[in-house]
Amino acid sequence: MAAGGSVLRTLLLTDLVNSTKLLEQLGDQRAFEIFGRHDRIARDLLSRYDGKEIDKTDGFLFLFERPIDALGYALDYHRALAELSEEVGVRMEARAGIHLGEVFLRENSPEDVAKGAKPLEVEGLAKPMAARLMSLAGGRQTLMTRGAYDLARRAAVDAEDPDRPFVWMAHGLYAFKGVDDPIRVFEVGIQGESALSAPADSAKVWQVARKGLRVAELKKKRRRMILAAAGAMVLLLAAISLWHFLRPGAPEDPRKTVAVLGFANLSGLKEADWLSTALSETINTDLASSKELRILPGEAVSRARQDLKIVSVQTLGEESLKLLRRRLGADYLVSGSYLRSRSQAKFGLTASLQDASSGEILASEKFRGTEEGLFDLASQVGEAIRSSLGLAAAPEAGIHLEASLPSSASGSRFYAQGLEALRSYEPQKAASLFEQAVAMDPEAPLVQEALAAAWSALGYDSRAVETAEKAWKIAENSKVLPREQRLLIEARYAQTTGKWTQAVEAYQKLFNFDEMNLEYGLQLAAAEISAASPEVGLKTLKILRRFPVPEGEDPRIDIQEARAAGGLSRYEQQLESAHRAMQKAEEIQAPELQARAAILSGQALHRLGRRKEAAEDYALARKLYQSAGNTARVAQAINLQAILRWQAGDFEGAAELFRQSLNLCKALGDRGCQASAEGNLASLWMQKGDLEAAGKAYSEALKLFREVGNRNYEAVALSNLGLLQSDLGRPREARKNLEEALEILKETGRRSSYAHSLYALGDVQLIQGEVEGAVKTHRKALEIREELEEPGGVAASRLSLANALMEAGQQQEALREARKAAEAFSKEKKAEKEARAHALSARIFLMQKKTAEAEAELGLARALRPRDENTAAAMEIALAGAELELSGGHPGEALKETEGLCEPSDFRPACLEISRIRIESMEGLDHREQARGERDRLRKIAEEHGFGLVLKKLGSS
Repeated sequence: MAAGGSVLRTLLLTDLVNSTKLLEQLGDQRAFEIFGRHDRIARDLLSRYDGKEIDKTDGFLFLFERPIDALGYALDYHRALAELSEEVGVRMEARAGIHLGEVFLRENSPEDVAKGAKPLEVEGLAKPMAARLMSLAGGRQTLMTRGAYDLARRAAVDAEDPDRPFVWMAHGLYAFKGVDDPIRVFEVGIQGESALSAPADSAKVWQVARKGLRVAELKKKRRRMILAAAGAMVLLLAAISLWHFLRPGAPEDPRKTVAVLGFANLSGLKEADWLSTALSETINTDLASSKELRILPGEAVSRARQDLKIVSVQTLGEESLKLLRRRLGADYLVSGSYLRSRSQAKFGLTASLQDASSGEILASEKFRGTEEGLFDLASQVGEAIRSSLGLAAAPEAGIHLEASLPSSASGSRFYAQGLEALRSYEPQKAASLFEQAVAMDPEAPLVQEALAAAWSALGYDSRAVETAEKAWKIAENSKVLPREQRLLIEARYAQTTGKWTQAVEAYQKLFNFDEMNLEYGLQLAAAEISAASPEVGLKTLKILRRFPVPEGEDPRIDIQEARAAGGLSRYEQQLESAHRAMQKAEEIQAPELQARAAILSGQALHRLGRRKEAAEDYALARKLYQSAGNTARVAQAINLQAILRWQAGDFEGAAELFRQSLNLCKALGDRGCQASAEGNLASLWMQKGDLEAAGKAYSEALKLFREVGNRNYEAVALSNLGLLQSDLGRPREARKNLEEALEILKETGRRSSYAHSLYALGDVQLIQGEVEGAVKTHRKALEIREELEEPGGVAASRLSLANALMEAGQQQEALREARKAAEAFSKEKKAEKEARAHALSARIFLMQKKTAEAEAELGLARALRPRDENTAAAMEIALAGAELELSGGHPGEALKETEGLCEPSDFRPACLEISRIRIESMEGLDHREQARGERDRLRKIAEEHGFGLVLKKLGSS
């Protein structure tokens, strides 16, 4: 290529650290030998990773097609260099920078190469970017920019050596000299082999945080320089001063945010561990009585501590403080330790108040208390903290404690231990502990609410709703509980019951009450999205983005934005928001948030037809949830992986994954999760044609959904069981289950599920011979699905409506609906369903005596014919083919078309139609006795089982 346009390539630059000093140390001859061995190693490795050498000085410039190849090369190169160092007795280390970007490639002529020119020239901004990045690295360190890092991490899901697992690190924003916007720098390495530490600033690259600047402030700084050049210094200084404290449009926050980190148990007594959580919760509740303070939920603080691996709250380093500040947005931290005596339930407590930004200890005080006097102790600590912050006393705090939490030491212990279990993903254990706490103090609303959360985690929806309602009624009737807490309990109750409009109203009141509370804003947006108002949710999220750093950059804002975009079918936007959330979550070391974002990214990619990338995201989410110990979410990720396998036609692989998900749910004790896994397995067996296995799984799912009281999913299971019974030739049982499902769905208001059950009922009505009723039911189902904008459901309803219209004699309309269905299935690449639509069109054309058109449609159906001869599509194609042969006067050929498709005991509707066609073919061949016997047999089956449509056709034949 003499010259060419830009191409996207991965650049890897390496450099030997202190090579000049090494040269002086070794001398020319020995350096020549050792550096020669180094070059040989570097070049021999290159072929393994399909790289191309572009240039060489003290190090190399390489080009690779994929970032994962460049990364693999770099890590193996570091290892090989360490081995060489040991062998020759000289310490040699290299640094590496990997950047993905556009470059221009130019081949030099053979004449120029002969004169010493390089064979290939690489130009473009990507080259100095890679050089700057490499200059930032230290010895044994491989740094990467965002794009290269993301693609490598996805590709590494199945490529890592289990004996040398990769360590993935985000080092934050760095300013590159000559580049307008700061760049996020990442490191990938191997424990024990790589540096794995934030790189120090270089002359041309420096960390933004070290310079005391944020991303937005960097942009403001550049505007300041332009204004200064224009001489507008006064305006400039005012703008800088304003920006330093506030983001554009960010409201001022009158409340200070406090995070109670917990207390270390210095006694060594395991039976006293519960006091840490109990103290945190009681102090939280006491501090919440001050209107000037905002208290972070204990669950959020506990999760941050686990993710950031903060074992001791007494010794927080600068890095831990910085991460906590970014993660929680706290202004102040409360922590300390306690020492409990062995013989008595007395203990001494040391509590400290720390400035989260500076790390300065503002106050530290010692207290003495007893397990029975936790409320008194919490009040003393709360008053000391208020005094240190210059706030007024809160005399009502003690009353709020008594109205919210268990009053006895035993009740407090069970409640605290239950919270620990729930936060450690042990919902069964948590539920048992909360039940004991409730038994001791049934009027403590926070305990009832915690028990509801445990029931919900176990899938016991009816118990969760019942318990959440108790919490709400206690709160509603309380005259002393703070209004903010009452509203929060009401909002969570509405959320538990799925009353999203009510939840939106409650969270809106909370957000109005504290308009700078990120937690309330996020809950409001989530409720709005769940209430089928994603556009409204996006407006709320826009407000949250204006919050000051770090709240305005919280990855949960992007997660909810991705949910809203998905609800609006804006899958590219969903993908973009999910990726943004993944990046931010990784930077603040929040693996579960990163996993949630990866799930949303995978779902968007799935919708966009990019299944391989979706599988990578689901695998990443599964890995992250496993590392966090969140078994329920691991099961969810496996379930999504199974659906991808299923849709790719790998039934056995999908079934194995569904079974893995089911086993995890069983181990967790999550009955709702078990029910969903059984339902998925049933649907898989049903599509595969194993109706017996499907029936067992659907029945088990139905039993489980009834056990846990999940009415919506009970209706879905009833509906699916009805569809299966219809396919098995048991229309009466099918109708009973479908009508029961529809009654439930009328109560719960799930319109999508209601439309699905209507669609199934329409098919059963047609089987039973209620043709006009079937047409009416299918029209109603289609109307709802069109309103809900469900493309797959609309296409399925059109196909069934077309079938009912054909039987009703409305052939022209039937043909229109069948063709619309075929077009929709073609767009969705659902070949089997498209084949069914063409086969039905062929039958309609035959009824209109349009043989040529029927043959054309049948040809299209056969071209899409599935391999499995036992599918509905295969039988409907055979049925259309037999009718075509019969209409052409070829009864023998008609018999051949349908031969071997159905057993005499197979009562599926398609098999009954095939039996009827075979009888007519026998009569066409003058096999009257055989035909009469078959007709009598079929009529008897139709009468016994309620196949009214076949019975009508037999009567008129």
